[in-house]
Parts: sequence; C-alpha cells; structure tokens
Amino acid sequence: TQSTWGIIRRAIRHGYKLGKKTPFFHKLVADLAQQMGDAYPRLKTDEARITAVLKAEEERFFETLEIGMTILDTALDGGATMLPGDVAFKLHDTYGFPLDL
Repeated sequence: TQSTWGIIRRAIRHGYKLGKKTPFFHKLVADLAQQMGDAYPRLKTDEARITAVLKAEEERFFETLEIGMTILDTALDGGATMLPGDVAFKLHDTYGFPLDL
C-alpha cells in the first residue's frame, strides 16, 4: 500500500543520512523472516519475492534520493523549520518523498 512504501522510503532516507548510499534495506528481509516468520508465515514463503521487490524499489528510490535530499537540505538551510508548500509538493510528486517527512 501507499503508506507501506512511505514507511520504507523513510527508512531508506534515514539510512542514507547515516551514510548508507547504496541499497541496504532489502538485506534485512532474511533476518525479519527468521525472527517473525512464525507469526507472519508469508514472510518465509515469499521471502525471495519480498527481497526482490524491496530491492527494486530501493534502487528506483536511490536514483532520485540524492537530488531530492539536495533540494530538501537547500530548502531547510538557515534553520528553517517549515518546508515551503511548493518544495514539499515537488519532493513528493517528482521524487516520491512522503509528505510527512
């Protein structure tokens, strides 16, 4: 769903800010399936598909993340605490950033 991708993109963005400049999130699926697979059996049965879909999403998002982060950082330079609406719209519409970032 849309909110799930928003959560995933937020996690990827935070990883990016922490220095992860290449896709990493999909690598967590195996551990998640091992830890939570009994409660959520589809994690185990669909692990390969989940990993592949998540990796593809990460790769697409990383293509635009760096540009979007530059726009975001520029807009927030000087201690601004509120993002102008046109910048928020551009980040969401063009770069796929969740609006609640």
